[in-house]
Amino acid sequence: MTNDEHQAIHQRLDRHGEKLEQIIEALATHTAVCEPMQSRLEAIGLSLYGNGRAGLITRVDRLETSRRLAGQMVAALVGLMTGAAGTAVAWLLER
Repeated sequence: MTNDEHQAIHQRLDRHGEKLEQIIEALATHTAVCEPMQSRLEAIGLSLYGNGRAGLITRVDRLETSRRLAGQMVAALVGLMTGAAGTAVAWLLER
């Protein structure tokens, strides 16, 4: 190899080294941004799914179930009252 070829190889290695430094800097920046986001995502996951206690998903499901059951109870109560009133009216008309 000639001296010019050695210099060209060294110049290429220097350029690659500079590019690697840029990549390392960018990676450090991304890591600094991603680490707090990871902890925030974990906190959100704990809020949603709970950690040994009911999470938001379970609590919302319970609320929806209780509302549905309350609606069914109101419908049953209205049906019972209507049936009782109908029976009373029929009884009164028979007398």
